[in-house]
Amino acid sequence: MSCAVAAWSQSIEELEQQLSQAENSKDKMHLALKLGESFLRSDADKALEYGKQSHNLATQLKQNAMAARSAFLVAQAYERKNDDRNVEVWMRSAQNFAMKAGDSDLIIRSVDRRSRLAEKVRNYRRAYEINQEAFSYFSNKGTSISDLESKYETQKLQIEKEKKELEKERDKLAFEVANLEVERDQLTTDKSSLEQRQEQLVREKQKVEQEISTKEEKLAEVSTEKEKAVEIIKKKEEEVKDLTREALESRTVQAETKVELQKAQIEAEQNRNLRNLTFFAAGFILVLAMLLRPLPL
Repeated sequence: MSCAVAAWSQSIEELEQQLSQAENSKDKMHLALKLGESFLRSDADKALEYGKQSHNLATQLKQNAMAARSAFLVAQAYERKNDDRNVEVWMRSAQNFAMKAGDSDLIIRSVDRRSRLAEKVRNYRRAYEINQEAFSYFSNKGTSISDLESKYETQKLQIEKEKKELEKERDKLAFEVANLEVERDQLTTDKSSLEQRQEQLVREKQKVEQEISTKEEKLAEVSTEKEKAVEIIKKKEEEVKDLTREALESRTVQAETKVELQKAQIEAEQNRNLRNLTFFAAGFILVLAMLLRPLPL
């Protein structure tokens, strides 16, 4: 918190404390008005509360000048709340009390605000009547029109100054708004990119999940085949266990018989070959004997 803000807060606290400790209505009236003026820019509701409190005390004490100032403060607070109906009511009250108190400056300010409200709703006749009422008042009091116009011009210059300051503030705010819009557009673009990336990631995630699902199905099939193979092996093992000793012996005898038959076949083959060789040798000897026999003379 800056020093200026701290000092302002302290003054508010001090004024509220003084108001709570004030012993007479006149002091309360002045303190309430100061508090209302202090809250005017920051808290319109508080400004209304203290402004009306000051106005009620002023009317009770028949302090027309303070009644006019407090009524004008209440009207300003309603301006902050954009309540034009109550602005007109309290500005008119401020003008009436200012006329009773002879406060020319406050009369001009009240008339100016009221006429602008009338012009705002295109009630130009009413705006003319409000100004004419003020001119009549000053004429009856002996104040020249030129004096009134001079005061009016002074007030107008002040208003123009405030208007320029507000325009500067408006331009500054417009610049900040434009920057915020640029940032918003950038954020929108970034958001769009993020959304596209998110959609891409979702698609990739779905693809991976599908692949995982396929792998799981294959694993399930392999597991099923494995279970079937295990069952077959168990079945074969059971069949082997169920074979009786006689069946095993029968298979052994059959194997031995097969071996004996193979041996017999081999021996028969050998005998056949030997017989053929004997016949061949005998034939050969016979032929040789015939050749060696002497020829007759």
